[in-house]
Amino acid sequence: ANFVLNKLDDNLRQGTTQARALLADKGVEYLDKLALEKGGDPEIKRDLVNGYIKNGDVKGNPYGASLGDAAGAEKSYQKALKYAEELVRVDPSNIEDRRNLVRALMKVGEVLATSGNPSEAMKRYDEAFRINDATKDSGTPDYRALREEAQLWADLGSAHSFLPDPVGALECYRRAKHAAEQLPAGHPMTKAHDVAFTREMEAYYSALTGGDAAGAEKTINESIETFKAILATNSNTGVRKDLAQAYETLAEVQQQAGKTAEALTNIQRGLPITEALLLENQNDEDKQIDLQQGLMKEIDLLAANNRTEEAKAKTKRALEIMKPWADQSERFQHAEDYAQLLATTSFAELRDNAAALRYALKAKEMTGGTNPDVLHVLAQAYERIGDKPHTLETDKHALSMLPGVPSTFRTKLEADISRLSQ
Repeated sequence: ANFVLNKLDDNLRQGTTQARALLADKGVEYLDKLALEKGGDPEIKRDLVNGYIKNGDVKGNPYGASLGDAAGAEKSYQKALKYAEELVRVDPSNIEDRRNLVRALMKVGEVLATSGNPSEAMKRYDEAFRINDATKDSGTPDYRALREEAQLWADLGSAHSFLPDPVGALECYRRAKHAAEQLPAGHPMTKAHDVAFTREMEAYYSALTGGDAAGAEKTINESIETFKAILATNSNTGVRKDLAQAYETLAEVQQQAGKTAEALTNIQRGLPITEALLLENQNDEDKQIDLQQGLMKEIDLLAANNRTEEAKAKTKRALEIMKPWADQSERFQHAEDYAQLLATTSFAELRDNAAALRYALKAKEMTGGTNPDVLHVLAQAYERIGDKPHTLETDKHALSMLPGVPSTFRTKLEADISRLSQ
């Protein structure tokens, strides 16, 4: 009673995410006590798996509202994984326990992929696929199994995008789409959403890897219309985020095709949705990252459309918004994006070369030097201060970490290294 009337009530006044975190911690605290008393009880272990997964989701899952504590999320997911593995070890034939093990592996993979360690994430996804395939072979796939398979492939596609490996991402989203298309008709909204999302991502990565840009535009526009139709009956936060992201995806495809005016229109359609979502929960780091990356793309497109004064005003606003996040967050994207904008802005009065280098080094430290995107931002910061040797060395290191497949990022790195070597 004291917990509900005092601690929980106080936290609810500060926001639902804080309260959810408090509840999750309290639930796990009691589950831990039960585990000590009845550690061999499989039902208790199943509760621990679910409890730790929910706790990790609230603390720092990158695909939903959370407190942005990636390290805390990983710790909770690893605990869930431990109990899930114990259950499967005792009874490998239990389908529910095998599914929970797949869930725990996916969650660990998600947080690793987005916290700057996609190679380690791949190991968890590979294990999840191995178990999922063996489980699937034991019976006819049902609705839940198909959704989990689609989610697994989509997660793996996201991990490939962080490498970055657009060819690998394309293949994963194709497989995710295939699983989504097999969902039964009894869940029309879910099926429509999952098919639209996976088709959008397939089209995007197809365009990035030299596919039909016009066809990609058409497909992404169809996905946008599907998300709008779903939102007409249910204002789901996740679907609103997907709609905003689809506008941004469409803008990227159009920009690549040289349609900068259309691209600017679409990025400016998506950004207000993202800003509204963030206003509803200003502690949601996923939405913070969406906003800052959307603003950076808008600035680039304003410049491409010769709207220089607007680009300058947006740059100033973006830097003001991003600095507190870069200072306080444990998510490396905040420091990386802030450093990149400082290091690449064309507006001399908004530059801070020393700060660009400082935040780029911070992002490198947060990712353990394993993220090629972060390393390239660091190279840009070195180039801004005139340190050519470190610029060249850092870009070469980034290039060495890329998969051996064509990509726009690889082409850019190779061009920069060639320019710097002359």
